[in-house]
Amino acid sequence: TQIIFYIWKSLFEPILRGHKLIAYVDGFLPTLTDLAYATWYEKDKMLLSWINATLSESALPYIVGVTSSMEAWTILNRRSTSTTPSHVIALKQQLNRIKKDNQSMQEYLHKFKVLSDQLAACGSSIIDDDMIFYGLDGLPSSYRQFASSVCIP
Repeated sequence: TQIIFYIWKSLFEPILRGHKLIAYVDGFLPTLTDLAYATWYEKDKMLLSWINATLSESALPYIVGVTSSMEAWTILNRRSTSTTPSHVIALKQQLNRIKKDNQSMQEYLHKFKVLSDQLAACGSSIIDDDMIFYGLDGLPSSYRQFASSVCIP
């Protein structure tokens, strides 16, 4: 479900930014005395309905009963993003253990992309040289000539 959330979020955030609604989920909350409250309230409910309409069935139960788009966004982020050092280490270990085996090259490289995106969401990243190393290291011996040609400056 983490992967699905990252994909959903990467598709949804540009919509929020394009419609200038990102502040609704990032914490903008007008005071009750603000004359713009009615407009804010309408947009917030519209945004909450967008979030609800685009979530998978497995994610919907986590936000049943929430009353604002910011609350829904916060819950979804919290449930899907573990930024503990042990989680980051586990993701990096997974990168180190990926093997191509019988997968297509597209499937193999997609695993690196998914883990790289998860690390970025945790505030960590892998430098390009390390990603290349992990990718080449997981290839079977039939790719050794290719791997050695990539490593030669």
